Amino acid sequence: MATSPATKPAITSRILFATDFSPCSDLALSYAVVLAAQVGAPLELLHVLPPSRPATATDVVPRVPFDQREAERQFRLLENSGKLRGVNHSILVRRGSVWQGLDEVIQSHDSDLIVIGTHGHGGMKKVLLGSRAEEIVRLAPCPVLTIGPHVPRAGADLEFKRIVYATDFLTGSLRAAPYLICFADKSQAAVTLLHAIEDNDTLVPGSPERTPKGAFEKMQNLIPADARLRLPSHVLARFGPPAETILKVAEEEKADLIVMGVRPVRAALVSTHFPRTVAHEVVSQAQCPVLTVRG
Repeated sequence: MATSPATKPAITSRILFATDFSPCSDLALSYAVVLAAQVGAPLELLHVLPPSRPATATDVVPRVPFDQREAERQFRLLENSGKLRGVNHSILVRRGSVWQGLDEVIQSHDSDLIVIGTHGHGGMKKVLLGSRAEEIVRLAPCPVLTIGPHVPRAGADLEFKRIVYATDFLTGSLRAAPYLICFADKSQAAVTLLHAIEDNDTLVPGSPERTPKGAFEKMQNLIPADARLRLPSHVLARFGPPAETILKVAEEEKADLIVMGVRPVRAALVSTHFPRTVAHEVVSQAQCPVLTVRG
């Protein structure tokens, strides 16, 4: 059974930004830079190169592969652009699978927030880093802030003043609560607590959250009492497909951020095809950043 969320707000102290140097990555970088500057966190910029080819007998002198030189050139261009000015940052290049590179950095550098951007045309199926966003979101031990193709560029005055917190009362969304509090408290945001009830005809006896009244009561307990005193909020329980409902409410509330949990999955399963998830649908269509937390 899922436990209640921790009452202590999460603090972002080290941000990891994964890039493939595409325009969508540049858009996501604007959020990573502003967030790092606002909280005084170091920003680590990572590019993961594909696995290298085996050495051959003709490789008498080790050569720097073209893709590595190109990555280094792209990072130099980025630093010379001034976009990182004033932000404590470091450049990281790894080689291997995308998740291997990310996981190694997350573990060795204690990253506590990942920022990634998605390409258009297919949403998370065409995400940066070789269509591996689903893998990142479902395996990352820390929250992932995903900047979709319909999200505006972040300005220096970035604030998340209106946040939609979508919960299914499972571990992922419960673990997301402290991060919701952290972001909302900083901006004194108005928070909408949302539970999408997918099908009124399949109510499960003994599951009060499957009714609007039961969902209202359960959501009231998700946010600690002291946080509720600081955060203006209201509660919604609606019938409808979860992704469609989350997107509709986010649009109605003019949300600056969507916070939601995702179910974990084994790496072996992520590498194979599986159905589009609620997170997939929300990230690919949302007009604001989406913060996901693995259960």
